[in-house]
Amino acid sequence: MGTKRKGRTVPTLSAIPTPCHMALVKLAEEDKLKYLISQNTDGIHRRSGIPTHKLSELHGNTNLEVCSKCGKEYLRDFSCSGGNKRHRTGRYCSVEGCNGALCDTVIGFGENLPFHVVQRGFEEAQQADLCICLGSSLTVTPAADMPKLVGEKGKKERQEDEGNHSHNLVIVNLQKTPLDRLATLRIFAKCDYVMEGLMRELGLDIPPFLLRRNIVLSHDADRRVTVAAVDSDGTPVTLFVGAKATFKASGRTQKIERDDKDSDTPFIFNWKEGDGDDINVKLFFVGHYKETPLTIAYRIHDEYGAKKVVATFDPACGRWEQEEVDTDLDYNNVISTKGMTEEMILKKYPKKTIFDKRHPEHPLTLKPSVYHGGYRCNGCFKLGSDWVYTCPDCQYDLHPACAQDHEQMSGE
Repeated sequence: MGTKRKGRTVPTLSAIPTPCHMALVKLAEEDKLKYLISQNTDGIHRRSGIPTHKLSELHGNTNLEVCSKCGKEYLRDFSCSGGNKRHRTGRYCSVEGCNGALCDTVIGFGENLPFHVVQRGFEEAQQADLCICLGSSLTVTPAADMPKLVGEKGKKERQEDEGNHSHNLVIVNLQKTPLDRLATLRIFAKCDYVMEGLMRELGLDIPPFLLRRNIVLSHDADRRVTVAAVDSDGTPVTLFVGAKATFKASGRTQKIERDDKDSDTPFIFNWKEGDGDDINVKLFFVGHYKETPLTIAYRIHDEYGAKKVVATFDPACGRWEQEEVDTDLDYNNVISTKGMTEEMILKKYPKKTIFDKRHPEHPLTLKPSVYHGGYRCNGCFKLGSDWVYTCPDCQYDLHPACAQDHEQMSGE
């Protein structure tokens, strides 16, 4: 109290996740961490690599805004605070037919938390046999009530039978908390030290922080080449301040520049006769981690096509690596549900409820899209229309064709 912060401060958008952050990422990868509930608004857990289906950001994310009309999320590589009581950022939803006002997601004092976020947090707490609280004062509700559920179960079990209890609350914090009395284990130490020791005990290495970017390139019958960025769950991400396409056969170049706070509208290049089939697309980033430009090779084949690249940037050495991954895209069917009645859609896709291994947490239900007819598929990362297999709790959507063609799908 009363002391000045020592050392140089770093903006949260340029902050390197701590060993504690990256230990949690590894535990999530190993499926030892089932769910993470965060009160932080800095977005570092999401950026560090925690899967969105395993994360609740109770108090919002300074880099995330949401459409007030259809609920579509947009992730930005800049702070998108609205700075007003209505939380409006001045940007608008790009979903076709919506155009709703976008709002920041940070919860201010006295404001209610989003119901679905709080509900998911309590659901996960109810299922937890172990809850580890890292660096929280545990004084803010309803967040503090979630670990309290686990702690109260554990305390009751210990009172009834000292040798047999299956619920444990562990609290790691330098100061005392109101829930200390419920803890099975109370550790007064820094979170990094504790998590480093835990990972050694588990025989797991803490991975270095690598910035991962999902980039989708596609082309269509109108001779347009589109470049867009998405998060791991398909949420549109604003990453680029510019892009340059070089058509190898003709030598023609086309460059597009935009302000880093522009919309999530993808870069669209026009492909002309004589340009050939091979294109090099050079991407320029906002650059909070001093990302260098990235060049991706793309080949035009058939009437439609797409390529998804996972690009990984190592801030320690300043180098990119890229890997092409499957887009799961069926070009003959992704837009074919437009205008179909329920009777028509069920003839083509008779399974109204499915279970897909790409989203094992909840079943997906076939229904008309709530996004005024448009949505982004989490399988192929392309925009779809009308009918969608969806999990509304997680905002996870699949084109009917992507769901039907996936080998691991089952349903009824």
